[in-house]
Amino acid sequence: MTLYRKYRPQKFSEITGQNHIKMTLMHEIEEKSIAHAYLFCGPRGIGKTTTARIFAKAVNCLNQKNGEPCTVCDNCRAMQENRAIDLIEIDGASNRRIEEARDLRENVRFLPSVFPYKVYIIDEVHMLTTESFNALLKTLEEPPKHAIFILATTEINKLPKTIVSRCQRFDFSRAGIEDIVKRLSEISQKEKRIISNDGLKRVAKAAGGSFRDAEGILGKLFSLGDDKISDETVDVILPRQSTDQLLKILSGIIQKDARQAILTLNEAIDGGTDAGELLKELIEFSRKLMVLKSAGAQELTEFFDVEIEAEKELITLAEKSTEKQLVKILDNLIIAQGRMKLVDIPQLPLEMAIVELTSE
Repeated sequence: MTLYRKYRPQKFSEITGQNHIKMTLMHEIEEKSIAHAYLFCGPRGIGKTTTARIFAKAVNCLNQKNGEPCTVCDNCRAMQENRAIDLIEIDGASNRRIEEARDLRENVRFLPSVFPYKVYIIDEVHMLTTESFNALLKTLEEPPKHAIFILATTEINKLPKTIVSRCQRFDFSRAGIEDIVKRLSEISQKEKRIISNDGLKRVAKAAGGSFRDAEGILGKLFSLGDDKISDETVDVILPRQSTDQLLKILSGIIQKDARQAILTLNEAIDGGTDAGELLKELIEFSRKLMVLKSAGAQELTEFFDVEIEAEKELITLAEKSTEKQLVKILDNLIIAQGRMKLVDIPQLPLEMAIVELTSE
């Protein structure tokens, strides 16, 4: 079993972050002021579906207290063991046809078999067809009192406004580094594994704000079999990008030295560095440089974890660059990142960006 499933939160209090959402939902459950439709939107892997399941459990819990499910009553256990017939989870990407939306509209009329509420969780709801959205809209316009809909999406912009306006909307935010580190530390302790705080930070940064991705990376580290996970072991799963090489590439771009930047890039690639990871780190360093240039050294150390030597080099590069130039560099690097998956030579889009930035 994956760590994400093994340690999936079962109560609101076990969810890391998203405090305003948890408090609001718990208050509504406690006060019995439950809406007929909810919309959970935000990036992937941050707990939208988990929150939806806990909400479904809490509204149907036989011993609910302060908005929290007890997790031990028959109803809670049925949901936790995936045998609750009144909890219907639908994958919007796989159930897009109009016939399936019409079936949902017909079935929602029937009373729950066991629970007080029949709860529908529709994941990736933005993947539904226009016809399916129209059928869903009719259901949301005249919902039966025994039914609750929870729609989850990573792309709110693809949902019709008519659907959005009929739901109580909650915007989930990406998890912060500290929240992810806290979560990973708790899992490591339960698994009786030892990993340094620096190692956990690297996993958290690589996850890009996603608990699911972070726990997936941690699972890979655990699979290597060591009870004590060294920084060298972390290097196997998350190879470190050479700070010197990153700064050298950035310096070459700023000083219009295409030869230095491209030779250093290919030296890193030949040494086994992944082009995508290198570009990701290069974007992060460019961002740090932009913050340093526009806000000063104090803000750089306050918001970012920067080595002393790297900070000195960034200060030097900041003096040689302009804010407009740094924005242009970031713009080109982000475009190169999008193009990388379209070509057979991963570093080619980055080489093109370097040539364009140094030839102006």
